Amino acid sequence: MVLRFSPLLKGRKLNDVFYCWRRVKTTDGERFEGCNPNEYWEFSWDEYEYLKFKNAKYGKLKSLVTVSLRSKETFTKNGG
Repeated sequence: MVLRFSPLLKGRKLNDVFYCWRRVKTTDGERFEGCNPNEYWEFSWDEYEYLKFKNAKYGKLKSLVTVSLRSKETFTKNGG
């Protein structure tokens, strides 16, 4: 079992490891959409100190309410 975040993702992209969805404002309220996490997060995976990455950025449009990640290993699409 991997306990450190960066070794788990070394050589992999976020969408290899996580499901991603965004909550979008609409005229009727909100809706959820699947999305690619690489659109919102950018990492180098190189730590200069424990859990402090050389390159770590997150950005989302103001029109989005939230962008969320869920582990593919822990949660299957069947609801696992």
